[in-house]
Amino acid sequence: MTILDVLYGLIFQPQGTMRELARTRPLLAGFLVFIGVYFANYLLQEASSAISQNGLGLPGYASWLLASLGAVTAVVIWFVSAGLFSLLAEIIYGYGNGKAVLSCLGFAVFPGILGPALYYAAILLDLPGVGALLYLLSGLWVIGLQVLAVREALTLTTGQAVLIYLLPMASFLLIGALLLIIGGLALSSLPLL
Repeated sequence: MTILDVLYGLIFQPQGTMRELARTRPLLAGFLVFIGVYFANYLLQEASSAISQNGLGLPGYASWLLASLGAVTAVVIWFVSAGLFSLLAEIIYGYGNGKAVLSCLGFAVFPGILGPALYYAAILLDLPGVGALLYLLSGLWVIGLQVLAVREALTLTTGQAVLIYLLPMASFLLIGALLLIIGGLALSSLPLL
């Protein structure tokens, strides 16, 4: 299966394509797609911002430095997410496959390139509201593909994959809420000066 077949399959036959990616685990290709989508999105967002601010220049040096730092951060988050999803599946369901999850999640971001591209086109047509809606729909498509990636890579049911996908976010939200409550209680018990 060539990279073009995979990219075509992600749009028109995502389930079968994710199943094949989970079986073959092409990590390098997944990494290249992930990084390519990241930098393409960065350029499109910079172009959209420039048009919104009535300028058409390319991003400067500092901006590229920030983009590179963002790319490193995105790759770290990609690796941690894949490891966390695999670990949670192994703890809860007794089976993990980190390499397959990593590969599938790398490809799952591909439709995310459509959001900034369509937003840029909408900005050119002076339809920013339509562009924002298309951007949102693109993001939801990526989330759906990420859940499908977890499902196919770990051979789970859809409900189990959604649980594995949402559990880290729910945990972070719960811990954050508890820390806010504890901090608020601690601050409320301090004497006023």
